[in-house]
Formats: sequence, structure tokens, C-alpha cells
Amino acid sequence: AAIIESICFSFFCDIFPLFFFVLLLQSFFFFLFFLFFRLSRVAMSFLLYGLVLVVAAVVAFVIVQKRKDRDIPGYLRVPKVKGILPVLNVLDDIFGLFGLQLIKFQRDRWIKEAQDIASYPGAEAVFGDQSEFLEGMTLFLKEVRDDLMPASGKILHNGFFMRVLNARRSVTKYCVEHPEIMESKIEKPIIITGLGRTGSTLLYNLMACDPKARTPRFYEMCHMSEPAPPVASAAELDTDPRIQQVMHRFNETEKNYPNLFQEAGKSHRSHPAEIEEDLLILFQAAIFQLHIPLTLGKKRRNLYRQWFSSNEKPAAYRYHKRFLQMMNSKFQPESHWLLKAPMHCTYMDSLTKEYPDARIVFTHRDPLAVNPSWVKLMESYIGWDYRDNVCDRKFFASHFKEAHEIQVQRMIEWKKHANKEQYFELNYDTMIKDPVAAVAAIYEHFGLECDDEFKARMRQWHADNRQGKYGRAPYTLEEYGFTEEQTRADFKDYYDQCLGNAY
Repeated sequence: AAIIESICFSFFCDIFPLFFFVLLLQSFFFFLFFLFFRLSRVAMSFLLYGLVLVVAAVVAFVIVQKRKDRDIPGYLRVPKVKGILPVLNVLDDIFGLFGLQLIKFQRDRWIKEAQDIASYPGAEAVFGDQSEFLEGMTLFLKEVRDDLMPASGKILHNGFFMRVLNARRSVTKYCVEHPEIMESKIEKPIIITGLGRTGSTLLYNLMACDPKARTPRFYEMCHMSEPAPPVASAAELDTDPRIQQVMHRFNETEKNYPNLFQEAGKSHRSHPAEIEEDLLILFQAAIFQLHIPLTLGKKRRNLYRQWFSSNEKPAAYRYHKRFLQMMNSKFQPESHWLLKAPMHCTYMDSLTKEYPDARIVFTHRDPLAVNPSWVKLMESYIGWDYRDNVCDRKFFASHFKEAHEIQVQRMIEWKKHANKEQYFELNYDTMIKDPVAAVAAIYEHFGLECDDEFKARMRQWHADNRQGKYGRAPYTLEEYGFTEEQTRADFKDYYDQCLGNAY
């Protein structure tokens, strides 16, 4: 559907005017041939159409040859797409020679959609000021480097924004129509955060084994189906029809983008019916942590990254809170909500303003492993959006390293004024040695009971999900331009004040 929609949109914007121009040009040459050579109409038509086809075939051949088996050291080689997408990519390249696009990234359409959602009657009463959402969405959409995208990448991205904005609209409409959700109390949630690739997913899955906790599923938060209305009971968690809707979306996507989810799953598995981090909610608030490289350039102002990194995001976390209240209003945990996203440590003050009694778990790991592992995962997520050999992998990696440096400083600053009883710091190495004991230590710190049933559940889950079950994604410091000496220097504060203090 997204492919058809993109082609139709581009047809009326680019292809139809071009087609009309070609008809005029053909009529002109038709007249010249008739005037000078006195050929019949049929002969001239065959001659002209044949000429057009020969030129198009030559141009296509040149484009394909330029793309074929090209490999530039240090630049990202993009996985191969299937179906009609390779054809669209070649045609889009041909159009590009004439300054045109077969497939457009529909930035103006998505900006207008965001404005319509922000102006929905009653939205400000529920979510507060909408200017932060509009600013972030507009900056990102205006800065997306569609000049670096193949047709398949633009189709993928158009589909992403269509569904993210549909999800935001669904939640906005539901919350405005059910203002009572604002009275739903979220008490003492446990929120796991820290740098990416620090073992937070392992910890999240283990702690989700607590039968008294409520951990959101992928389909409950994601943009691949409408999040509203929320799941009404525990009995519906495994039978909600949205599970099959999202699974269908997964399968259809992988038909055209082979192994997209499977490749990312070597580092971070996602499945519609399984638990997932609540970064999915923040996508709907214009927090596009994973997608920032698509807006970057060495000679660009990079305004979205500045906006993303420069300050707190109170409106994004107000939306996050309302989303969680929406889910909580129908189906509450017996004890507490369990959430997890590395993104949260970028905005610790905004997070704890909305959840002042939250119990925070920071996961820590040596940056020598964290940085290249995180970049490898990001390549598997957004590499599909690039053309072959246009993404400088070292430049790509430098953004994520700098983002980690910002997160380190935000964690350290927050801890200076936080009550030590409110947070727990866990070393990756400690957790790997004895995961169940690590969770027991966290529960003891927060005054929670870690009983025998809970421990048995954790041991069973861990036995069924050994590290590497879904494959491994190898990485090295060198492939991204990192060195041990520079990493230790850049993350000295992290080694001293985070890893050094962790359990």
C-alpha cells in the first residue's frame, strides 16, 4: 500500500508533468520528421518510440553498471531489497539524472499531518503545549536526507511516518474522549535505562518474569497498529487481534526488505507479542533517537540533532505519561509497571518530573564494547534507508559515540541531586555472572520481594534464551574509527562515576 501510494503521489507531482512534456516534445519532432522526410504517421511513431526506448535502455544500463558490485571501503553497503523495489530503485536513479524523483519523501504531507494532530480539539488540555512536538517533527522532516535514499528507503520512511502519525492521532483522539485517564495513577514504576548495549534488554526480560509486574508488549505501543483502545485485561494480552496485524506487517516488510527484523534481532529481538522498550511511545512524540543520522551532513547545520540534544523534553514525557495512563486505566499491574529504554537517560529530569517516585535502574558496561555494538545495531535498523556507499560509517559512528557522551553527563548530573535510594547501578559483568542474583539485589535495594516463584521463572527464561540464540552481530572498534586509548579518555567520567560505582 505504501509503495502504491508513493508512486501515485509522485506520478501527479513529477511523472505526469514529465509525461505531458514528452508528448509535446514528441509532437514537435513528429512535425519535423513529417516536414522533412514525409514518413507516414505509423513509421514516425515507431521511429520515435524506438529512439526513446533505446535512450532509456542505455541510461538504465549505465546506472545499473554503476551500482553493480560497487564497494567503497569505509562506506555502508546496503542490504539488497526484493520484489518491485530493485526496479523502482533503478528507475528512481534514472529520474535523478534529470533532477526528478520517481518516489518522493513526502515531508510536507507529514508536517501537515502533525499540525492537524496537534490542533485536534482538546489535545492541549490533555497533553499540554504542542509546540515541542511540532518543532521536533518539523525539524526532523525538513532535514531528512532523501538525496541519500533510494526509492526503497523513501518508501520505507514514508510508511514509518504515516504509521507513527496515525498512532499519535489514535492516542490523542482516545485520550481526549476519555479524560478520566488523567486520574489513573502510575505508582513507583521501575525504569531501566543507561547506554545502549549494556545488558538492559536481558535485565528487562528477567524482571518481566515477576508475575506482579506489568510490562508493555510491542503491539501495545507500536505504530504498526492503532494503540487505542488499550488492552482491557490480562486475558486479552495474548489474544488481541493487533498481534496478528503487527505480525502481518513484519512479514510483509521482510518480503521486500529481507531479514530486516531478523538481522536486528541478533542484537535486539523484536516480536509483536513480546515485551518491548517504550522508546516506541517516544517516536510518537518526535523523539527519533535511532534515525538522527538520516538528517546529518558534514557541512549541514544539523538542527534536529541540536534540538534533540540541547535540552529536556517535558512535552514528550507528558505524552509518554498519558500513554501509560491510557494503558493503566484498563489493566493495572498488581505491583508496578516495568519500563525500559536507553533513551531515558538523555532526559532524566523530564522523566522523573512525570514519574517522581520512579525507581531507576542504570545498566553499565565498558564503552569499548558498548560503542561499536550500539553502532552495529543502528546500522541494521536504518541502513536500509541509504543508497549503497553514501553513508560514511565512521561519521555515522561518531554521532552515536557523541550521543553516549551526552547521556553519560546527563546521568552524572542527575545523580548529583537524586536520592541514592531512588536508583540502582548494575555492572554488565556482574549481571552476566549471575543474572538472578543481580535482580534479587535490585529488588532488595527497592524493598521488593523476590520470591522463589519469581526466581524460578527467571531461571527458566534464561535457560530458554541463552545469549546468541538469534545469532550474533560481530563488531570491532577499528571498523568505526574508535581506538581504546581515545575511548578511555572520552569516557573517563563514565569509568570513574558509573562503572566504578556499579554493583
